[in-house]
Amino acid sequence: MTQDASPILRVLAFGTLLNGFMGIPYQMQLAYGWTKLTIKMNVVAVALLVPILFLVVPRYGGIGAAWVWVALNAGGYLLFGIYFMHLRLCCRKKWRWYGRDVIVPASAALAAALACRYCLPNRASTMIEIVVLVFTSACVVIAAALVSPLVRAPLGAHMLAVVKHVRFRLGQDA
Repeated sequence: MTQDASPILRVLAFGTLLNGFMGIPYQMQLAYGWTKLTIKMNVVAVALLVPILFLVVPRYGGIGAAWVWVALNAGGYLLFGIYFMHLRLCCRKKWRWYGRDVIVPASAALAAALACRYCLPNRASTMIEIVVLVFTSACVVIAAALVSPLVRAPLGAHMLAVVKHVRFRLGQDA
């Protein structure tokens, strides 16, 4: 049973990752009071996805439906949605958003996840697997944060303040 659900869950998780990239652009559209784009995109998505799902699910099952979810988020939202959003809002920042804010952190996170996958134990006890999962998750978040300028700058300032505070405390204790 778990072996049957595992491939579907992987594809759904990937589709959800792609959907997560749309969070900030969607919030920006709401901040500008521009909800028409999202409404239009979702109407088109429903109009296309319902027939597609009726064709795909009987033939490919749950894995087919999961890949439809990936296609919706990759093609429909990330490519078309971002394209139309950047025509109206932040016109010159589209490629910077794709590169600096999506591709670079996602690549760093993927590299950290793959490194953990190949370096950490596999098929251990449940408790060890939970520890490995938590450790891997922390590595992925830290890797993504360290390559994201908007996260790295305040994090660096905070770490510098902590180091200065520790040095000051050590100087007082001496």
